[in-house]
Amino acid sequence: LCLAAVEHPRLVDDLRRLRLAPRKVSARGAPADFLTLIKSPDGLALSPSEARLVQALADGPRSPAALAERLGLTHTVFLNPARLEGLEIVGRIGLTPTDVLHVERMYTAWDAEAARLGVAITAEAAGWEAGELVRKVKEATIRKVALEILTELICAEVGDDCVVPDGRVADLLIRKALDGAEEGAVFEAIVRARGPLVGIGAPAGAYLPAAGERLHTQVIIPPHSEVANAIGAAVGHVVKTVEASIRPVYLPSGQIAEYTVHLPEARLSFPDLDQALAEATRVIREMAA
Repeated sequence: LCLAAVEHPRLVDDLRRLRLAPRKVSARGAPADFLTLIKSPDGLALSPSEARLVQALADGPRSPAALAERLGLTHTVFLNPARLEGLEIVGRIGLTPTDVLHVERMYTAWDAEAARLGVAITAEAAGWEAGELVRKVKEATIRKVALEILTELICAEVGDDCVVPDGRVADLLIRKALDGAEEGAVFEAIVRARGPLVGIGAPAGAYLPAAGERLHTQVIIPPHSEVANAIGAAVGHVVKTVEASIRPVYLPSGQIAEYTVHLPEARLSFPDLDQALAEATRVIREMAA
């Protein structure tokens, strides 16, 4: 929600109206969800209702309640966006752990007001205080992060076909290791990662340290970690390929007279294969760099 509100400022006003509106139970999705048009359905045969839904989203995201009102529907269930969502023509905007960080001011890159409204709407629908919802989301996120890391560590030893948790006993051990022993439990389990966890990404410091505590290991958040993902994405897709071929030149007797190196911009000859290979390698490395 916080990011979508930057891209679509009208979303904040829609959230304010949504909070004041009578609560309508949605057949699918969370109370602060919005539908948004991801791409044009060019060439796809749409039903009349799907075509109207796409048209209604042409000027930006809208809540299911606002869409139902705009399309003259008596209930949001009649929107039926499932097929369009499956085709990735229509997507959902909703409350995420990043919104919770904005509410707590632990990470404020985008629109904190949209995040606060989303938390308030969702908490009211669940019958909770906003602070309780924030606590529950943080707890679930920390546990999910810890479980994903533990899964990677286990599968590194078991193999790619492992499933974690796998069975009642494994589920019990993992639950005790990540959540601590429950009152009255007859035993406890502790899992310890052998190496430190290094966190990158802007909100890495929000959830990873607590996950590291559950795995009893050190957590390192290096300087400039907030831009590491962006830099990795930028440079990870830059590829330069240069090819060279080395071919023997034969004498009428059948002996090899020399080796010819065919480069993108030159053709060189060498009496020895090792020399040809060394020069070809040097040139293409320089060109690729």
